[in-house]
Amino acid sequence: MTKRDENNAKIKRGDGSAIKPVRGLEALWRSQFGIRLVEQDGNGRDAVRSYAVDVNLFDWEPTGALYRDGQQYLRAELPVRFPVQRGEIDVAATSFGMKRVHFIRDNEEVQLLPMPGTAEHARAMFAREHPFWSRLIGILAIVVMLVSLALLVPWALEQVTRVEFIAERFGVFVSPLEIPGWLGGVLTVAGFAAAIERALTLRNHWLIDADTWFLGD
Repeated sequence: MTKRDENNAKIKRGDGSAIKPVRGLEALWRSQFGIRLVEQDGNGRDAVRSYAVDVNLFDWEPTGALYRDGQQYLRAELPVRFPVQRGEIDVAATSFGMKRVHFIRDNEEVQLLPMPGTAEHARAMFAREHPFWSRLIGILAIVVMLVSLALLVPWALEQVTRVEFIAERFGVFVSPLEIPGWLGGVLTVAGFAAAIERALTLRNHWLIDADTWFLGD
């Protein structure tokens, strides 16, 4: 089975229910993004359709629903590429939030916009109103993620080499870094905060965010 077949197999028809806006504490577990696309109607004329992606991040396996003109059109476990008339909507999440919500057509990619009420929308408004502080927070998040990664790799290597059959053949690698407990706690909290900041702005890099897939992406 090809990747395309696997993707299509997990897409289910939506139940036609109306989309519900994100309100209050729902922003902790729901993400919602929207886009307007020009498509052909039944008479072959161009018409504007609104699409929205609603994701429940607290499901054991994150699930997403695609709404068309306010009604649930398709649904699937993530990651998934929802087919639309002139392209696809690519949706993926990490352990900390959204990774991708993009409309893809040929070689063009357009990120969907976060909808009001979501944490992503609040973060985008902060960036618009306070660009300097927004950039600074983004830079600090990158620094924290890279520091966490630098500390995680030696630790992970030590844990792997402690496995009996590996230790017998190659010996045990002892990490040269000794981290006090209080510092480890601070770095853990800072790392989670940085990962959430990266997710709120849909930034994801194979190296910078590598420690998120160590944790189960």
